[in-house]
Amino acid sequence: YKASAQYRMQDYDGTINSCTLLLDDEGISSADALYLRGASYLKEGYQDQAEENFSQAVELTPEDYTLYLNIYESYESENLSAVGDEYLQTALNIVPEDAEDYYCIGQIYYYLQQYEKAQNALIAPVEERYLPALYLMGRIYIAQEDYSGAEALYQSVMEENPESPEACNGLALCALEAGEYDRALEYI
Repeated sequence: YKASAQYRMQDYDGTINSCTLLLDDEGISSADALYLRGASYLKEGYQDQAEENFSQAVELTPEDYTLYLNIYESYESENLSAVGDEYLQTALNIVPEDAEDYYCIGQIYYYLQQYEKAQNALIAPVEERYLPALYLMGRIYIAQEDYSGAEALYQSVMEENPESPEACNGLALCALEAGEYDRALEYI
């Protein structure tokens, strides 16, 4: 918890130290600590150390979609998404088991800008009305400039979840694209 808080506070040296202490403790090996230490090294500009820690984290939890996505996002935030793409490609080899896994696969394809594959991955979780998958499908529609599809999807989410900020934001984006600024402000 301490290392996570330090990372959020952008105390990357502190995060590295806390994770190193944790990992040096006898018998403890934590993918989370390795990920945080790697992400901190990356923020500090030490790409080799970051990659080493990320690789060790993946070895510990090779079927954790979230870990691969977090690693990608770390690289992407440093304008190194091409390096992060390699982790996404590896994650695609994991066999999905449930709606959340298919949602993660959809996220991977979304980041790779392979929108048709992302939509195919999201079929089951969208049918199950899994909210994160619905929000992602809306973002895919917007990325493809299918604003009517996005609007219909976000409207259906609003019927079930009238307080959904993600759906309101999606509807605002659709209204902005249509030039309906007053309506966009209402959603905002």
